[in-house]
Amino acid sequence: MLVTTMEMLKEARKNHYGVGAFNVESLEFVMAVFAAAEETGFPVIMQTAPGTVKRAGPDYLYGMVWAAAA
Repeated sequence: MLVTTMEMLKEARKNHYGVGAFNVESLEFVMAVFAAAEETGFPVIMQTAPGTVKRAGPDYLYGMVWAAAA
């Protein structure tokens, strides 16, 4: 499930847990982070580097995350 960072962090603060942020650069990274989040039941933040955005473009990165979430 995709939610805003604000929603995620409010819930984490309320329930006293941290949220991991992971640098994703390819579909394999995205799938691995989603698998870990599903297995543990904890939320995650997917982030990336400026160079990755420059090479792949924001639409491509967004599409990978959206497709993996579906």
